[in-house]
Amino acid sequence: MATKSQRMQELLAQIDPSKPTHMRGSMPEPATDRPPEPPAREVREQEEPKEIDPFELVKEQYRVNVMDMLKWSIASDLEHENVKNDRAGAYLLFDNYYERVMVTGIKKLDLQLQNGDEQALFFWFYRKSYGFGYSVCPMGQRELMKKLKWSKERVKNHLDSLIEKSHITPLKEFPPFRNYRAQIYHVVFPRLLLEQKIEQLRDEKLRDRMRADVAKMFRG
Repeated sequence: MATKSQRMQELLAQIDPSKPTHMRGSMPEPATDRPPEPPAREVREQEEPKEIDPFELVKEQYRVNVMDMLKWSIASDLEHENVKNDRAGAYLLFDNYYERVMVTGIKKLDLQLQNGDEQALFFWFYRKSYGFGYSVCPMGQRELMKKLKWSKERVKNHLDSLIEKSHITPLKEFPPFRNYRAQIYHVVFPRLLLEQKIEQLRDEKLRDRMRADVAKMFRG
């Protein structure tokens, strides 16, 4: 007959320590809700750095003093030397308002614009007037035909168009003088043309307000 100690050893030998022990009468675990999922992180797209124009990095190296450059009188033959004068001379500075006022236009402004041929024609009027320090210049159709290599009819058509648009205006008091001076034209300065247009719109707006006020008075 096995002793008590022997029976205990037999029981211990039957126990597998790798398996969990089952407890009698164990309490069931209470049911619980699963924790909410954490909010998903927004994945921000990294903005690509703007590509830098390489010219912008060196543009200042190309800045020039135009008025100083225009002080030079450059010899057109071998016998004379180039000379730098105290003042600028023989120059043409084109008004940068020209493109917006006479070529591409400005929104909400009813401007008379030039086509390609009219731009070429207007250049010579501008050069002969403001290029020499005047708002007027003499200009004949033969001279334009020679410079532009155009027919007489082509020159006349575009000349009439520029006159109709008030970009150039023949001065009646200065018609062609004998055989050596052509008709004198006034040439509009682009930014002054824009100023006149704006002032005209302001006057029209003011007149419209005055008409509305007068109408209210009579209705009252």
